[in-house]
Amino acid sequence: MNMEVQISVHPPTDYVKTNFKNFLPDWSSPRVSVIIVLQRSQLPLNNQGTEVEKEKSRLRKRFIYFGCALSRALDEKGFVTDLLDPRSGYALFSNQGTQTHDDSRVVNQLLKIPIIENSLCKPLVHPSWGTAVYPGILMSTAQAETIRPLMEKVALNKGWKI
Repeated sequence: MNMEVQISVHPPTDYVKTNFKNFLPDWSSPRVSVIIVLQRSQLPLNNQGTEVEKEKSRLRKRFIYFGCALSRALDEKGFVTDLLDPRSGYALFSNQGTQTHDDSRVVNQLLKIPIIENSLCKPLVHPSWGTAVYPGILMSTAQAETIRPLMEKVALNKGWKI
């Protein structure tokens, strides 16, 4: 099943650099790449309810499935990579830090996508998808030129058209 996904690689924001050890206490250097995965949702995610929670769960599983595959591919090349769980804000593979990661804030800073601030989960307002967008973040010690071909290969293997 093809699904609409946008994936991009960026240098860390000041927020990431400043709070790096709070998110990833096991890592030695904040010199990382930030990988943003935006998935188009089947419904707006700025509301609450059973259907919205089911959709978030479905998209979270797809993000983790993709992220684990990309992490393995980068690990095979000697790079450390971790996923930040969109639900909890904590790293998936590293020890839990003292602070949760704010995916929406990082997406807003790097891609200039607006956030609905007065909401509990801070939904994004994508220029084409509106609030039907689910963000996920990975961090890696690899540089963008190493990450891009691997993320394209993994996305293709997962049936994602990027």
